[in-house]
Formats: sequence, structure tokens, C-alpha cells
Amino acid sequence: MNFSKLTEYLDAVEELYQVPGCDCSVYHKHQEVYRHSAGHRDYAKTQPVSDDDLCWMYSCSKVACMVAVMQLVERGKLRLDDPVGKYLPEIDRMKVREGGELVPLKVRPVIEDLMTMSAGFNYNGVIYARDDPNVWPDFKKMIMEKGQSATTRELIHELFKEPLDFQPGSHFQYGMCHDVLAVVIEEITGERFADYMKANIAEPLGMKDFEYHLKPEDKDRLAAQYLFNVISREFSPMGDINIAIVTDNFDSGGGGIVTRVSDYVLLADALANDGVGANGAKILTRESIDNMRKSRMDGIRAKDFWKMAKYGYSYGLGVMTLVTKTAAPVPLGTFGWDGASGALLLADIENHVAIFYAQHTLGFGDTYITIHPKMRDLVYQALADEL
Repeated sequence: MNFSKLTEYLDAVEELYQVPGCDCSVYHKHQEVYRHSAGHRDYAKTQPVSDDDLCWMYSCSKVACMVAVMQLVERGKLRLDDPVGKYLPEIDRMKVREGGELVPLKVRPVIEDLMTMSAGFNYNGVIYARDDPNVWPDFKKMIMEKGQSATTRELIHELFKEPLDFQPGSHFQYGMCHDVLAVVIEEITGERFADYMKANIAEPLGMKDFEYHLKPEDKDRLAAQYLFNVISREFSPMGDINIAIVTDNFDSGGGGIVTRVSDYVLLADALANDGVGANGAKILTRESIDNMRKSRMDGIRAKDFWKMAKYGYSYGLGVMTLVTKTAAPVPLGTFGWDGASGALLLADIENHVAIFYAQHTLGFGDTYITIHPKMRDLVYQALADEL
């Protein structure tokens, strides 16, 4: 294995794209065969990226949420074709936007609709119009009234007062679907979502740092986070906030995890090895993993997903799955997801290869179109003789 080209590329990420820091870990058959970081962890650029650094996963958190859902399926607590209303009855009273009007649901959303981002929810009130009081007024009123004490369940209850953008199952649209699933998990298990995730995923795999809210004592460990300005093409400091976390008691299934590269790569490694972690802990079956990575996009939904510019990939149960051959020997069916700050988790179950990459830059489109594919392909070029 010769990772020199990958190392050269990561070392050049700051010069090429102005990305201040990055970190990458590669596992093959439960062994870390590569680890390299570049750049700095602080705004002053005096401290190098370190193994102790924490990063927000944002939507890369969705992979862990999907594992949790599939665990409940395996345990007979949940079915993919279960109506969501079986667990959250108020969802069946939602309206749908159609032709400028609000109409009743014609199709009850099911669990699979939430997993495949096909239920009709959007991200308007959290991401795109966060500060507009006219978007999701009931959701924002709850935050005004209860402040930081508003829980995941309470906020999703208010979300259900907003109309869906389409009839469930008819389109793909990135939105709050996985945050709704966090509440489904709470309803089924009787546990707070964050507690379930730690007890059933993080702790079994030996993740030392895995939280849904940044602890006050860990703020100094959070890597410097930047926001990219598409007009000036510059990065500016963003502080320690996670835009997906709206209150201290909102456990975001779609974007809340803060962790280290050394910890989150353990999830990728388990998914790349039939659901078994490097320490022998089994979190999922191979059958469930194959179900997750099976493409669910067709027709209109495939066209909708294509707009996300995940070139070569389709979408399964909350993960992108490779459906087009690449220049490097990346097998079809390699799957994972990325996050708003630049994290990427990939699992190759055929060759038992796991990749986890992190940077801390929001709004930087080059990350997904250029950096991630290039980094992935360089990993496989280095591993070619071993696969």
C-alpha cells in the first residue's frame, strides 16, 4: 500500500481550496491502514489538527440514525412499511401543498418514506429560512415559549402543523425526515434518542466521544469551524454552533453528532464488515446493511436526487450508494453519506474498506464535487494491490 499520493493531496487541500484543516482515516479489515491530517485546528492557525479534535458531523449523523432504525427492524420493533402514524398519530392529520392549495394526505407516509427522504418534509425552518419568523411559525413559537428546554418530541409535534411539500412517496426531497425518525425511535424504545444512540451504537463500538450536544467542558476541543462565502470565495469563523441543533434538548437525528475522526470511523468500519466492529461488537446484520445500500430511487425520485450532484450515486435507506463505475477500483454498492461541514463516511462491504474524512467548513460546494471523490479514488488507488 502506497498512500503517498493521498497524503500529498491532503497536504495541498489548504493551498488548492483554502480549506484550513482536514483529517482522514482508512480502515481495511478492521485495521487502520492510513491516518493523516493537515492544516490547523484553530482560527489563529497556530495549532495543527489533532486526534483529540471534535467536529460536527451534521448530515453525516444520518448514517448512525439509519443504523438505529435498522436495529429496531431486526428486533421486530418496527417495519419499513409501518405507517409513521402508528407511532406518531398526528402526522396523519398533516396537509399537503398541491397546486397552490392545501389538501389532505392521500397516502399515509411510512417509515421507508422517512428513510428515503420521500415523505415531503423540507429543511426550510432550520437551514434555509432559519431567521424568518413566517416560516414554521408554530415550530419557532415553541422555541420562543420553552427556550432551550424544548425537546425533540415537542418540536417535531409542532413541525407536523406545517404542510408537506408533496404526497409521500412521490418525490425525493432533503429535509427533516430523519429528525422525525429520531422521535419514532424515542416512541418505540421509551428512551431519549441521544441515550439510545450512545447505548446501542457508540458504546458497543467503543466510541469515546459521541454526543448530540457539545459539552461546555469540550468547547476548547472543537475544531475551528468556518462558513464559506460564495461571493468573496473566502472562509470566515463561525464559532461553535451547529445550525441543525435548535435547542439544548433537541437531539437531531439528521445532523446532531459531534465526535472525533477516530471514533466515527469505527461506525464506518463496522458497516464495512457485515455490521461487526473492530472490537467484535455486532450492531447490524449483513442483510440489514444490504437493505440500506440498495438503491430506492426511480423515475421522478431519481431525477430529484440527481439534483444533489452526488455523481455516480443513487440513494438507498438514508445513504448514497455507488451505482456507476469510477476510474478507481471502487466497487458498486459502496455506500455512506456526507455532512454540511465536509465530513464523509464511506463503507465498502465487498472489500471491507472504511473511509472517514472530516473538515469543518460549511457551504463549500467544492468539498462534495471535487475533494470527496478525489480523496476516495486516491484511497482505492493506494489499496489496489490489496483488494
